[in-house]
Amino acid sequence: METLIEDSDKTRHELVKEIEVLKNRVSDLEKVKPDNQQSDSALVKSEEKYRSLFENSPSMFFTVKADGNIAEVNEFGCKELGYASDELIGKPVINIFHPLDRETVSKQLQMCFDNPGKFFDWEFRKIKKDGETIWVRETARSFHAKDEGLLALIDCRDISVLKQAEKQLNQTVEKLRVKTKYEELINSISQVIHRSINLNDVLDNTVHAIRGSIDIIDKVSIYFVEGNNAVLKAHSGVPSWYIEKTQTIPFDDGYTWNTIATGKPAYSSDTDNDKLVGPAEILLGIKSYVSVPIKFDNNIVGAINAASFSKDVFREEDISLLGLVANQISMVIENGRQSEQLQQTYNILEERVKERTLELLKSNALLREEIEKRIRAEVEIKKSLQEKEILLKEVQHRVKNNLQVISSMLDLQTDYVKDSGVSEMFIEAQKRVKSMALVHEQMYQSEILTDLDFSQYIENLGNYLFTIYGVNTKVITLETKIEEVNIDFNRAILLGLIVNELISNSLKYAFSEDQKGYVRVRLDTEDDCYILTTSDNGKGLPKNFRLRQTKSLGLQLVQALTNQLKGSIKIDRRKGTKFTIRFPK
Repeated sequence: METLIEDSDKTRHELVKEIEVLKNRVSDLEKVKPDNQQSDSALVKSEEKYRSLFENSPSMFFTVKADGNIAEVNEFGCKELGYASDELIGKPVINIFHPLDRETVSKQLQMCFDNPGKFFDWEFRKIKKDGETIWVRETARSFHAKDEGLLALIDCRDISVLKQAEKQLNQTVEKLRVKTKYEELINSISQVIHRSINLNDVLDNTVHAIRGSIDIIDKVSIYFVEGNNAVLKAHSGVPSWYIEKTQTIPFDDGYTWNTIATGKPAYSSDTDNDKLVGPAEILLGIKSYVSVPIKFDNNIVGAINAASFSKDVFREEDISLLGLVANQISMVIENGRQSEQLQQTYNILEERVKERTLELLKSNALLREEIEKRIRAEVEIKKSLQEKEILLKEVQHRVKNNLQVISSMLDLQTDYVKDSGVSEMFIEAQKRVKSMALVHEQMYQSEILTDLDFSQYIENLGNYLFTIYGVNTKVITLETKIEEVNIDFNRAILLGLIVNELISNSLKYAFSEDQKGYVRVRLDTEDDCYILTTSDNGKGLPKNFRLRQTKSLGLQLVQALTNQLKGSIKIDRRKGTKFTIRFPK
């Protein structure tokens, strides 16, 4: 078994050589005297290896004598062919080959015997005992065997499956080749149709394309019905005398009129027995033909005739292809009719355009006057608008200044107040005034009065409050994330007051001395509402805190302002305090 495993990796040529060598070695050893134990042992080993390779090989092995008779055949060969070994040994080897291959097999074997030591490869058909035919690939090499003379060792393998696959592949390739040529033909005709709507040009190109693409076609002609005649419109592959005789075909004469009358394709594989073939076709040597109708508007308007000088050459796909070509020609006819209709429509439209142009010239004169009036009015409106914008900016500036004056007055008044509670109220009022003044300042600095940079406004307000409360920004940070949104002036003031109160609360109550933390302000959008969030990571609100019961003026103000925004408040006490205010856009 080890020998078999080693030998299975060798090439067919190597195995044939090794079997050959082993066979000669066995013959040499048999001549050695029987009392020579070393020779006897070598003989046994060589015999075993030779038999192991020969009998257990997964190939059919034959040895053939110079006279063509089988000398040996292995068990696998007998099994594959269905014979017993005694039914093959001593019989001519060509008897198991296909009758049509035997002459060639004999020649190949003779060449093999004439060239000892040279490898020969061939593929032939063999006949099994049950009559089944198989394809085999054989590797043969002749050599001089001791005591047996010239022998040919043949390694034979069944390749029937490969041959069947090869046959199917060739059929597929042929179908693809035909399909490709047919696609090229249809594409060629389609390109002609797109390049020209002239029917005669398309027909001429079509007949030449058909004859150039389908090898079996020797003659192509296209006829159109005109009255009681079928008239030749295009042709390829026919002499002038044939054209003269077949230029006009009278009604009900020949296979062309038969196709037109029935509206169905006609095919003749042998014109010798076809009564519809005319004398001109017989004289030209036509042996088979296909005739396909050309349809337009549910009427038969002509026929494509393709003919060959050989019998029985047209296939079903050839007839189908000519049917497709006929459809393409129908498209050309339709395109021509549409082109004619378009030309008529164009002429009518041209007249209408001229009439309309005169009307437009009159309307343009009136329109020009109207445009000039509107331009003058627009200039006046822009001038007025600029004046109003200047006035509005001045108003914003004065309001801001007035609020600044109020803030300064509150600041001065605070210095004269001895009561700390009253003093704190003045400071709170001052911050609220400042938050409103910042809105007016932001609007005044904006190039467009309706646009407020809300993100910058909140950042400025926060920085102002951090400064007022003397917050160390290295200990407590302000974080803002404001989406770009369009918030009107009135709501900006309300939101500024809310943020003012909530940031102030965080800075006053959330953090103990030197406690690190943050105050965050966010404005997000969600569907049809805005979400304002202020939060800190301070010590949070008292457990018994209730927003609706609070006595804090600032938080009462936050509730009132939120109601004005038609919004809602939600408080989250986890990890500090977070106020979430939702209000509609």
